[in-house]
Amino acid sequence: MKHAAFFQYLLASFILMGCLTGCDDRYRYNPEWKRPHNEFNFSTERPHLLRLEYSHMQMKNIVFFRVYDQNPLKNDHNGAVLDKTLEPIFVGATNIKGIFDEKISIPSFVNKIYIYTDNRFAQQLIVAPVGDGDIYASDNSNEDYAKAVSVDDITRDTIVSLSENIGAYCFEDTWPNEGDYDFNDVVVKGTQTTHWALSRTSVKTDQGFSAMLFSGSMKVYQVEATFKAFVGKDSYQDGLYCYVDLPGGMVVDKESYYIRKPGETEWSEYEPANRLHTEELYHKHGGFKYNGHGTGLAHVIWFTTSIANDGSGCEYRVVLNYAYSRTSIQKTNFRPFISVREGFIPYSYDVPYYEVHLPYETPTQVMPQKYWSTAYDASLPASITSKDEGCFYLRAYEKGHAPYDANYPFAMKLCGATEQDIAPLLSTSNEGVPISVICKGYPQWVESDGIACTDWYKGE
Repeated sequence: MKHAAFFQYLLASFILMGCLTGCDDRYRYNPEWKRPHNEFNFSTERPHLLRLEYSHMQMKNIVFFRVYDQNPLKNDHNGAVLDKTLEPIFVGATNIKGIFDEKISIPSFVNKIYIYTDNRFAQQLIVAPVGDGDIYASDNSNEDYAKAVSVDDITRDTIVSLSENIGAYCFEDTWPNEGDYDFNDVVVKGTQTTHWALSRTSVKTDQGFSAMLFSGSMKVYQVEATFKAFVGKDSYQDGLYCYVDLPGGMVVDKESYYIRKPGETEWSEYEPANRLHTEELYHKHGGFKYNGHGTGLAHVIWFTTSIANDGSGCEYRVVLNYAYSRTSIQKTNFRPFISVREGFIPYSYDVPYYEVHLPYETPTQVMPQKYWSTAYDASLPASITSKDEGCFYLRAYEKGHAPYDANYPFAMKLCGATEQDIAPLLSTSNEGVPISVICKGYPQWVESDGIACTDWYKGE
C-alpha cells in the first residue's frame, strides 16, 4: 500500500517540479495565505468542571475516587463488588473536607458518570448526569454513614495509588501526504498511575469494622505512564515520543524506564532513546506562544525510535519521582506523538526525522519549515488560535479535489478507548480500509463536527 503511494508521490513530485514557478500554490507554503481546511479538531473528549462533594460524612477525611463511564459495580455472592476489569476514565482525591472542584476531561460520548470510592466513611457510588456545563455530584443525606468509636493514637505515612485509562492515540505516518485513512500505522494505548503520599489513622467504627482515615498534607510523589504501541505492517520507521506536562513547581528527583516486549511477562529496566529532557517548540514561523508554553520549551521523552524493532505490541513505562519539598496534588499530563524515520524521500535530505501530532498540537523545532501546507496538509505555522494553540496538522480541503478529503486528520486521540475498542483497527483484515468503513458512525460524527455518534469507536 505504501510502496504504491511512494511511487505516486515521486510521479507527482516530477510533475510539480515543472510547475512550482507559478501554476499551483497548493504545493508551496505562503504564510499570508490561509489554505482551505477542516477546522474541526477531531476531539473525542470534552472538558468539564467536576464539582464533587461528600458533605454528609460523619468523619471528614480525604476521599480517593475513580470515575467510570458505566456502572463499575457487579453482583456476586458477596453482594455488589467493584468490577476490576473496567478502567476508570479519571481518578482523583478530594480535600480534607471531602470536596473536589477541578476541571477534568471525559469522553464526549459520556452522558452519565459513576463515581466510586472504597472509603468506608463515604458513599460508595455516586451517579451524576453530564450535560454541556459543570458536573455536580454529591452524596445522599439518607445514607447510613459510619462513625468512629475509637481512634489509633499513631498516625502513619502511607501511599495511595490509583490508575486510569488515558485513551488510545492513532496515527497516519505519511504526513503531509494522503495515507490510507485506516489509522493503524501506529496505535498507542495509554494508562497512567498516580501515587499520593499522605497520612492515615486506623479507626474502629460504630458499624463494627476497621477503617482508615486519610488526612495530612497530601502530595503527588510519583507518577507512571504505560504505553502499549502497535504498528501496522506497512508502517515506516516509527518511534514513540511523548510530551510530559509537569505541573508548576514540580521537580523530578528520579526517573526510571521499563520495557516489556511481546511475549514477555516481566518488565525489564531499559535505556530509552532519550530520557526526559527539554526541547524547543516549533517557532520557525513565529513566536513561542503555543499551547500555553510561554517559554517555548516542552518536556519530552523518546521511548524508542523504532517500535517495529521492539515488536508491535511492545509496552513502555516511565516512572517519575518528585521531590517532596516541591510536590503538589496536581497531576502530570502525558501526550504521545510519533517520530518518523525513513519516510518519504524528501525528509531524508532535510531532517533526520519528522513528527506527527494531533490536530492543532505544536511539534518541536526539528520539523522542516518548507513542508507545511503542502500536499494534503493545511497547517498555518505562523498563526495561533484563540486558545493559544498552534495551527498545525490540519487536513487540506479543496472542492473538486477528491483526494483532499478533510474528513480524516493525520492523528486522533480516542478518549476512553480500551484495547477491545481498538482491536478492529489492528485487525489485518482492515489494513488499508478507511476508518469510516471500519467504524460506521464515523462519517456522521465528522459531518456534525463531533455532535452526533460520539461513541463511534466504542465496541458493541
